[in-house]
Amino acid sequence: MRVVEWYSWHFPELKNIVTDVIKYCKLVQLIGIKDKFDFDLNKDKITEITEDEEITEKIQKVSNLSVGQELSNEDLSNIVNFSNEIISLYNTRTLLWNYMDNKLNILAPNLKELVGNRLTSRLISHAGSLLNLAKSPCSSIQIFGAEKALFNSLKGNKRTPKFGIIYNSSYISKVPPKLKGKMSRYLSSKISIVTRIDTFSENPTNNYGVVLKKQLEDKILHMIKGVKLSKNIDYINTAEQLYNDTIERTRQELGDEQGKTDKKKKK
Repeated sequence: MRVVEWYSWHFPELKNIVTDVIKYCKLVQLIGIKDKFDFDLNKDKITEITEDEEITEKIQKVSNLSVGQELSNEDLSNIVNFSNEIISLYNTRTLLWNYMDNKLNILAPNLKELVGNRLTSRLISHAGSLLNLAKSPCSSIQIFGAEKALFNSLKGNKRTPKFGIIYNSSYISKVPPKLKGKMSRYLSSKISIVTRIDTFSENPTNNYGVVLKKQLEDKILHMIKGVKLSKNIDYINTAEQLYNDTIERTRQELGDEQGKTDKKKKK
């Protein structure tokens, strides 16, 4: 981190106390030149950033014993500007992440529940749209992102890749190397199922994603430890029951709200 390296010439002990980058940048902006900063007067402001009084005490203590060199006003100005850029980028990233999270809750709740925000967005982006992803067979989903390696292996008569983007999934990282190919096939089949549910369901919920996520976790235990795995139909029946219960509960809530609205109109 460039700001940490730069400011450490002046206050090297701070990076060992505050490891969070955003908090570090905010402290750099607040403290500036430590010899001119009144820690007693600004103790509450430091605690507001660190969210820990003990850390605030440590910062104040080491500032008096710091072995850092002096910092010019020009260097400080550049460090503060750099810190502003980092905080701004972080805020933008958080804003976009929240936007994506809200959108996926509406467009692909089951897929998001199954594989998370990051992998869901990468799969949809690679396919071009949620509809294109739903139309893709699970064998294609399995090697999304590894098409070039696939063509090269076919051309050179070598072993074909077993996974692409989905390699980043936590499900695949949990199994031994010799089982990763098998797990990737199983995962891609579940991705294909929940994507089609999200695309063509009139009232999409995350119920199928929750149940199939449990099925994937059970599958991992079955592959590694030999734990008995329930039948596929049992998981589907459970998901359907949850879905029906959710729809019924939503209808009742909407009915109650409509009834309250009608009563207000009559009054």
